[in-house]
Amino acid sequence: MIAPAPTALLERVIFGIDPGLLHTGWGLVRIASDGALGYLDCGVISTLPRESVANRLAQIHRELTDRLKEAQKDHTALEVAIEETFVNINAKSSLVLGMARGVALLAVAQAELVPVSYANNTIKSAVTGNGQAPKEQVGEMVRLLLPELAARTATPRTVRTGADKKVSQLPTPRHRLRHDTLDALAVAICHAHTQTTDTHAADISATEVQAAPAPAPASAKRAVGK
Repeated sequence: MIAPAPTALLERVIFGIDPGLLHTGWGLVRIASDGALGYLDCGVISTLPRESVANRLAQIHRELTDRLKEAQKDHTALEVAIEETFVNINAKSSLVLGMARGVALLAVAQAELVPVSYANNTIKSAVTGNGQAPKEQVGEMVRLLLPELAARTATPRTVRTGADKKVSQLPTPRHRLRHDTLDALAVAICHAHTQTTDTHAADISATEVQAAPAPAPASAKRAVGK
């Protein structure tokens, strides 16, 4: 009897989130059945400092919910990865960052998705090989790993006016490559590189509200919440 051919690996799609009260970055990447990475979309949710913290958190939740819904329309088996909050020397900064991460986790849970959390140095190590890499190096590696990203976001469009004068137009604000956006893509890339063999990073605070959370080894270390 001829043995059946092994089931082909399905394409995976990962939604990465880099939470922040001023700027929350998000990025969508795919992993083809052969393991190749591909860029799908990215953006940033920016709030106004003059607004109340409550209104800014509501905006992050609302816009992130919309982005997740859009992604789920095209990708039913969506995976979500989010950066953990580190404890900052500035207690107030840590507090507001934790609030932003909280509403991001809420949006993910309400979308009936299970988020997986990664520490900042784990993300840097997965993307650059150096857990202490500066943001600039992380951004450059993201561009190298996702060549489609530069083609879709980095080149300004040029239009001609009636007087035949060239006017350069920058990409739309949603697609300008802020560090927050590149960091979100880095989170997604980290998940793509590690999730197949390492499930210890499941966020317990988020998975508690899920019906069937991903299992994590008992030896897993829980990171300090931001």
